[in-house]
Order: sequence, then structure tokens, then C-alpha cells
Amino acid sequence: MPTPAADLSQWTPPSKRIDDLLEELATQMDPGKASALPRAATLHALLVSLQRFGANQLDFFLKGFGPNGGLDGSHHLYSPTYALDVTVNQIGYDLDLLLRASHQRSLWSTLLTGADQVAMAALQPAIQHNLIGQATVLTYAQKSLSIRLAPYAPVALVGLPFHATGRPQENVTIVHEVGHYVAARRDPPPGASQPQWSQLTRNGWLLGPRRQMGAIAPPRMADLWLDGWRDEIFADVYTCIVGGPVAATTLLELLRGLPATRWLEDDGEHPLPILRPVVYAAALRRIAEVGGQNSAVANSLCEAAAQLDAATGHLQMHLPDWVTFQTRSGPRLDLRTARDFIKQEVETLVTKELRALCPPQGVPGELWSLLEVDHDLASLDLTVLLGREVAQPPELFVTDDLAQIGWAGSDKRWPTGKTGLENATWEQARDELLDNKQGNKADGLADAGWNPWWLGVLSAGTWTTEGPGAGNPQPGG
Repeated sequence: MPTPAADLSQWTPPSKRIDDLLEELATQMDPGKASALPRAATLHALLVSLQRFGANQLDFFLKGFGPNGGLDGSHHLYSPTYALDVTVNQIGYDLDLLLRASHQRSLWSTLLTGADQVAMAALQPAIQHNLIGQATVLTYAQKSLSIRLAPYAPVALVGLPFHATGRPQENVTIVHEVGHYVAARRDPPPGASQPQWSQLTRNGWLLGPRRQMGAIAPPRMADLWLDGWRDEIFADVYTCIVGGPVAATTLLELLRGLPATRWLEDDGEHPLPILRPVVYAAALRRIAEVGGQNSAVANSLCEAAAQLDAATGHLQMHLPDWVTFQTRSGPRLDLRTARDFIKQEVETLVTKELRALCPPQGVPGELWSLLEVDHDLASLDLTVLLGREVAQPPELFVTDDLAQIGWAGSDKRWPTGKTGLENATWEQARDELLDNKQGNKADGLADAGWNPWWLGVLSAGTWTTEGPGAGNPQPGG
């Protein structure tokens, strides 16, 4: 049954409390009052944007589920209270992160400045080749490495473990986390393949019985069950391109910390640990092909791929193709099917989506040498290491009236609390309801598979409810 307006009114006080708190914190973070704090302008812009964006999200649900609001609150799985609770948690996670990031900037300024340099250098290739729009990074320390994707600002929020110093494995995983940001913000080139599930949907009644019988799914259905791996494979491939062969072998070393009991465990987000080296080796070989097979750089890539193959065997992580594993939400698959899926995905990424990022023939990647040896983040100077002037992470700023956000030194601006993205259908659908417009963006969300359609607004693209820290103990969450 529809949610009575009285039930929604109880959310008004906490909603106002959050809004007032964020406004107070944003005022305190104003660069004019906190100019001594490193990255104060970007932190201020993030807090103001979070306040405006969070208010828009809450207003959407409070208005939409109210009398004549237009949203159906009678769904049998998802209630209005669920939507409001998730939104409050999303705001709370980001608020916690930004508070810690601002406090840490006054404690570990030099360490985080060095980490910012590494993260920005890893992000720059995607910007230079127009894979994503202008963006910046902001690093902070927490219990473990992770990426936080904020839909309201083009900022890669990279969490470092407290013990980070600048070891190669730490810098490699920074590149990996940046790869997740690129995956979320990229604009796929024309013709990029997307999975089509229409035939599988029509045969959906078969899936349950097949799983109960322990039957292996046909190869053509593998993409359905392994689709959740795509983002992680993208980040792995991005790391191999930007970081080079040393990055790939370093990622393999990080797998040694996993117990053998987890090698065939599918968490729905990461490729099986036993198959992660397949991603790295396949990526290196494809990068070598794109860059030209007769160069010294191509030879080093192929040699590293062969080392990955040998190391995989040494770790006793190689199993026959016929071995099966249980997918997270579907039937059993054999390792051959999973390996084929990975290799096809890697080929598509290297030869199409990320081809422009691959180093040209005979020229190693700019960051490859950076990831080979230890560098103290607290005294890191990329200008010296790379032999050229390295731009610092660009700063976001908010106009004096707090109405617009933009880049320092640039005329480009967009409304505060907006994504600034042209293809954010969920944001357009949200704003149509808030502005009392009779648009068709809600239909677009429904056609994309959101049921009810407002779940697309709730997801806000990549705005998760997960707290900082990797939920699955694999390298490069």
C-alpha cells in the first residue's frame, strides 16, 4: 500500500539535520577561512556538492512518495523507507570520508601530497586521450586500499592503508583503484560491444532448474554470470597498460596472501583468484601486439607474461580446464569458459577501448619505471623522477554564491550538486520529478531494467552504500 504522508514526515528532521551539518562543515572548510589546509578548495567544493546533491536525492524521495508525488511506494520488495535509509547512509559514508580526509591533510600533508601525485599521474593518461573528462584525485588514509566514487564531483577518492609508504605494491594498487574510477566515468567509444540479455531473459525459467541440478551453463550464457567481473578486469588491464610489466607481476605477488581455499571462490565482483594471472598475462601480450611485436618493449611484455605463466604454475594455481566452480548467483561454469571470457574481455579492452593508452612501438610507458622501486611518498617529486614538469592535481572550486562548481583557472562550470554528465539518465529522471516536468527519462530507466525505476535514482550511478575499505580480501578492490 502507498506510504502515508505521515510516515514520510518523520524523515524531515534528520534530513534537515544532515543538510545543516554539511552546510556548517562546508562553511568551516571555506578556503578563505582554512587557507592553510592543503587541498582546501577541493575539500570545500566536495562538501558543498555533497550537501546540494544529498538534498536533491532526499527531496526526490520525500516529494515523490508524498501525496500525488508520482512514485509508487507499494513495491513488494523496496519500500520508501528503504530508499530514504539508503540515501542517508550514502551521504553519511561520504561525510565520514571527507572529514577524515580534511583532518589528515593537517597531519600527514607531505605523505598524502605524494600519494596525490601518484594517483594523478595514473589518471592523466585517461584524461589526455579523452577517455574521461577533466578530473582530479584526493587521497586519504584508512584501514585498507579502496576507491570511493562520488557522483556529484569528478574526483577519484583513493583510500590508502595507514601503513602506506610508497612501496611498489602500494603504488601499483593506487593505479588499479584509479582504473576503477576510469571504468565508472569513461565514455565507451562508438561500436563498443555491450551484452545483450534478451534471449537469456526469455529462457529465464530454465536457469533455476539448471542450477538445482548442478548443470553447467552453456558457453553463450557465461557472460550473464560473469558480467560482474568486467569492472575488475578493466581496472587490471588499465593497471597493466599504465604500470607495465612490473605492475602485472606485482599484482601476482599480492595474490600470495590469499589462502588456497579461496582460489575458486566467486564473490560476483572479482575474477576467481586462480584466474587473476590470466588477466595480467593476456593484457601484457595484447599490449605487446598493439605496440609492435619486434620492439624491445614488446619483448619485455611477452617475457613478463611468460613469467606470469610460470609463476602461476609454481604457486600450484593452475588447474585443468574441465574443473568447475560455482558462480555467485548462477550455475556452475568450467574454468575454460571463464578463461575464454577473460581473454575476450581483455582483447576488447586493449584493442578497442584502451588502445590509445598503449605505449607506441619501442617506447615504454611513462610510469613503468616509477613502479619498479620504492619511493618515499612523503618526499616524492615526480618532476625529478619523470624528468619533466608534472602538473599538480587540479583543484575544484565553488563560486562565492555556492551556485556553481568548476575548475580553478578554467571557465568550465556546472551547477553545484549536479554530476555535470550529459548521459546521467537517472539524474535527469530525478530532476524531471523535482521540477514537475512530464519527461520520459523514467521510462528510460525502466527500459534499462530498473524495477521500480526509481532504484536507478537511488543508485546514482556509482554511489554505493559500502563504507571505506575492501569488502573482499583480493588485491585491488
